[in-house]
Amino acid sequence: VQTTLLACLVPYCTCCCVDNSSSLVPYCTCCCVDNSSSLVSYCTCCCVDNSSSLVPYCTCCCVDNSSSLVPYCTCCCVDNSSSLVPYCTCCCVDNCSSLVPYCTCCCVDNCSSLVPYCTCCYNSSSLVPYCTCCCRRIITQLKQQDYQLPFHVARDYS
Repeated sequence: VQTTLLACLVPYCTCCCVDNSSSLVPYCTCCCVDNSSSLVSYCTCCCVDNSSSLVPYCTCCCVDNSSSLVPYCTCCCVDNSSSLVPYCTCCCVDNCSSLVPYCTCCCVDNCSSLVPYCTCCYNSSSLVPYCTCCCRRIITQLKQQDYQLPFHVARDYS
């Protein structure tokens, strides 16, 4: 694709890139892979500087519109039925699979009435949340216990 070209033209993403050679996870069209390493890891933020016409906003993650220059993601996955924020297509993976690492920031605050919790935020077999900054609460399954996980960011998109 244009991975090599983008990597030469814009700074390396500090955000949402996965290995494009893998068919298991979609590739972020707005990010570039760090060519200095043969390994590709997930990042904690998903958006690049819009001041560059070479790279568009991330289409797979939510954008913080508080800044018109450098809108960074505060969290990656939301309900795609909501028109307020785009749905993440590359950030959340099934942690049940050992082939692909889980997201470092997957879900918005499921306590918000705007969006439900992400389905990627818990392991269906053990009902244990695994996203490092999401799954504040898993309703019903865990008796509405709150999980204050590290780096959790609760956003109001209203």
